Amino acid sequence: NLDDGILKIPPPILSRVYQTLSRGFVNFLNAKKIADTRFPFPFAQLISTLTFIHIILTPVMISAIFTTVPMTAIFTFIPIFGMCCLNFIGVELENPFGKDPNDLPLELFQAEMNNCLLMLLHSSADIMAGIDKKRCTWDVKHILMNMSMEFHHEGGHIRAERKKDRPGITSFQEQMEGILEI
Repeated sequence: NLDDGILKIPPPILSRVYQTLSRGFVNFLNAKKIADTRFPFPFAQLISTLTFIHIILTPVMISAIFTTVPMTAIFTFIPIFGMCCLNFIGVELENPFGKDPNDLPLELFQAEMNNCLLMLLHSSADIMAGIDKKRCTWDVKHILMNMSMEFHHEGGHIRAERKKDRPGITSFQEQMEGILEI
């Protein structure tokens, strides 16, 4: 509590800390789901069996089509090589965590989260937004006048005229002028 002095952190900063920790925990749970959900064993066995049958039957079928040995070797190698590559890519994608070259950079992800949390400790992290008094219009009559005016751009000049097709603006303007005169 800020009043008791237990946590002397402005509420917006504390809210960002909790938000960043929550985002990290959600991502952790998503990674845990990926790691815990394995590819079904019957599918893996079926893929292995069909790949083996493909390796056996492709040379027999291709040799019936082509009569030359080089053409048979090329057209046998390409589909078998492609199917084996797809199988090995699937095995690699099954577990994206670890130290293999194609695994996710978990250390980098952790460093990014730590940097997000450390950024909240920066001295300018709790600067509140403000309004520049030079750029802000405080004159209510001026604002109401602009609400009831229509601006036209003609030949490099801006021409203003009262809006006639906006019902309620004049009555609102009259009410506000009455309040401001009091």
